[in-house]
Amino acid sequence: MDRKASLLLSSLLLVVALPLNATQVGGPRPSLPPLQPLEGVWEATVRSWQYNSVTGGYIEVFTPISASTREGCEAQLSNIDSSATIVKFCTFRAY
Repeated sequence: MDRKASLLLSSLLLVVALPLNATQVGGPRPSLPPLQPLEGVWEATVRSWQYNSVTGGYIEVFTPISASTREGCEAQLSNIDSSATIVKFCTFRAY
């Protein structure tokens, strides 16, 4: 092939390929609706031991903690007695 034909062929290929670069494969992306915040509660469970005067022994007590925010749940956990154990850390449960 001579130089003119080669130049013409490469120019033609470039012109054909330009529209492919301008559009996305599969068409334009649809606009998504804005995200809606989830409604729910943050929950945790604490285990402690309580003296039972009837039996003279200790019983295991599980105390649920709930708050509307994670920070509120963690704040409640930071105020538990040092002998208590966190069984389930703050987890979100949607309504």
